[in-house]
Amino acid sequence: MRALGIGLTVRGRERGRNEDAHFVDDEMGLYVVSDGIGGRSGGDLASKTTVQTIAEHFEKNKDVLEDAVFKMAPVKDVAQLAEQAIGAACRAVFDLAESQPEVRSMGATVTVLVILDDKAVMAHVGNTRLYLLRDGEAHKLSTDHTMAAELCAAGVISEQEVREHPYSSILTRAVGKDSSVLVDTLVIDVTPDDRFLLCTNGLARHLDAGESLAELLEGELGRVPDALMDYAQSQGAEDDITVIVAQPTQGNERITLTEPLVTVAGCFDVLKRVPLFHDLSFEHLQRVLNLGEVRRFEEGDVVIGQGEPCPGLFVMLTEGFALEQGQKRIAQLGTGDYLGETGLLQDRPCRSTLVAADRGRLLSIDKVRFSQLTHMFPRLGIDLLERLVEITTIDADRIRVSLQTGRHERLSPSDIF
Repeated sequence: MRALGIGLTVRGRERGRNEDAHFVDDEMGLYVVSDGIGGRSGGDLASKTTVQTIAEHFEKNKDVLEDAVFKMAPVKDVAQLAEQAIGAACRAVFDLAESQPEVRSMGATVTVLVILDDKAVMAHVGNTRLYLLRDGEAHKLSTDHTMAAELCAAGVISEQEVREHPYSSILTRAVGKDSSVLVDTLVIDVTPDDRFLLCTNGLARHLDAGESLAELLEGELGRVPDALMDYAQSQGAEDDITVIVAQPTQGNERITLTEPLVTVAGCFDVLKRVPLFHDLSFEHLQRVLNLGEVRRFEEGDVVIGQGEPCPGLFVMLTEGFALEQGQKRIAQLGTGDYLGETGLLQDRPCRSTLVAADRGRLLSIDKVRFSQLTHMFPRLGIDLLERLVEITTIDADRIRVSLQTGRHERLSPSDIF
C-alpha cells in the first residue's frame, strides 16, 4: 500500500437520491469523485458509470502504475492512462444516454487522483475539485470548467464574483454530454507530509483555499472527512457532499527525495524568484514545472555553448553554474539565477557558454513547450507573454541607457548570455 485514503458521502438535504459517487483504492493509489448532472434524468447513473468505468480501466492497466512507481516508465504514462480512463467513461455515459431516452440529459463531473509515491497525477473535468495541503497551506490544483470561471480567466469578472455569479454552475465541460471531452491533467511532486482533498460541488462551493481550509485538513486523517462534512452543513450546504482525503502512507521508504540539492518545496521557492513566475498560483507553478525539464550536470559539463541557438529559459535550481566566453569565466551563477528568457520569443545565438562549475541542477524550458503551455492555458499564456515582453523591454532600456551615459552597471546573467 503506497497511499491511504478515506471517503465519505452524504445525500443533500433536498435531494431524493445521492447523485455523487466515489472510489477509493489504496493499493493502486487511485481516488475518484464524481458528481452527476441531470437530476431525475440519471445524474446518479452518470456518476456511478463514470466511477466504475474509470476504476475498471485502471484495474486492467495496473502494469502502467507499477512501471511508473519503479521508474521503468515516465509518470506522463499514468497521466495519459487517467485521460484515457475518463475518455472511456465519457463514451460509456454518452452511449447510455443515447440508448435510454429517459436519461438523455445526464452527465457527470469527475476528478481523479493517482498517488505514485513521490509523484501524483490529477485528471479532471468539470467543477469537482482537488486541493493539496502542504506546509500548513491549502492549494487548489484543479480548474473549474464553468462559464463563470472562464469569464474570470478572461478578466471579465473578478475571483470574488465567481461564486455568486449566475453562470457559476453552468459547465463548459462534462463527462457524457458528448462522446469525448477535453481532460485537464497535472503531474504533482509529492512530499511525505502532503495531504490531498477531492470533493464534489456540495463542499467545493463553500471552500476557499487558505488558512480555514488548511485547518480543516490538518489533524488525524480519520477525523478530517467528518470535519469537512460538518463545515459544509454549517454553511447551509443543500447539495450532495462527497469527500476523499488521501495521503502517502507514513514511512513510505520509496519517497526518499534522494536529491539533497533540490527539494520539492525548493523548486517552487526558486521559481518564485524569477520575475516571469513570481506571482503565479501554486497550480500554475506546478504546470511550469511539468513544462520544464530538471537536468543534472557534473563538474565540467557544458550545458550549451557560445554561438549555439538559445533554446529558451534556464533557471538555476542549485549553485554550481557559470558563464564563460572563450577561456574566460565571466560570471558565477547562484540558486535562482535565470537566463535565456528572450529565447522563448525569438531565435538568437548564445553570447556565452553555460557550464557546470560543480555538480548542480537546473530547470530548462524550451520555446516549443512554452508555446504549448500558452495554447493549452490561454489566460496564463497571455499573462506570461505580457510579462516576458515587459521584462525584456526593461532590460533592453536599462542596457541602452547604460551605454548612452557611460555608467557601468552590473549586468545580469541574461544580459551576457
